[in-house]
Amino acid sequence: MKRVLKFLFLLLPFFSFTGNEQGYNIKIKIKGLKDTVCYFGNYYGDKQYVRDTAKVDANGNLVFSGKTKLPGGIYLVVLPSKKYFEVILDKEQNFSMETDTIDLVNKMKVKGSDDNILFYKYYGIILKPKYLTKILTLILIINLTNNCTS
Repeated sequence: MKRVLKFLFLLLPFFSFTGNEQGYNIKIKIKGLKDTVCYFGNYYGDKQYVRDTAKVDANGNLVFSGKTKLPGGIYLVVLPSKKYFEVILDKEQNFSMETDTIDLVNKMKVKGSDDNILFYKYYGIILKPKYLTKILTLILIINLTNNCTS
């Protein structure tokens, strides 16, 4: 009997450790958003499905959480304006994000998820040429307009 109790006592830390890994908890702060609802969804084929809903408080804070881990994949957080940003889920399902409604992607800060940190660094690299092209186009239009009016 003593051996059984010792064995169970030795296994106790493993059970308590795995219990902490259960579920998902994604804390998000979105500047410019308050007192509303956001949706957490996932892609399946060419469709998106809602997995969770969270209330946004007066400070722009919301939490998506559940007791069981979600399958790995690309998820999305949908704002009331139908704007959205993507989230990578795999082993890390307890992390925080912070962004701004002015520019959801380029203002994104992630803590506690290496996958999402790398994802948004990569996203930033892809989007820079797109923004640069827009800026150069505007400069060209302004210069052409100024030359035509003078």
